[in-house]
Amino acid sequence: MRQKMRDDHLARDISAQLKLISDAYATGAASEIDQALVRVVEIRRMEKTGLQDLLEDCSAPDDAE
Repeated sequence: MRQKMRDDHLARDISAQLKLISDAYATGAASEIDQALVRVVEIRRMEKTGLQDLLEDCSAPDDAE
């Protein structure tokens, strides 16, 4: 069973990305491998384009009030 990891952590931690992919390969299940690869690619793309930061800003509590 895969351990859930926050997207913001995964986006900034290359070791965590490698571990996610390695754990998926260790299962030997093609679907697990596919899911891990897609998640890492999507997270890396979101981080590169700044979308990850935008999502974090939108989900953060509003301190202005």
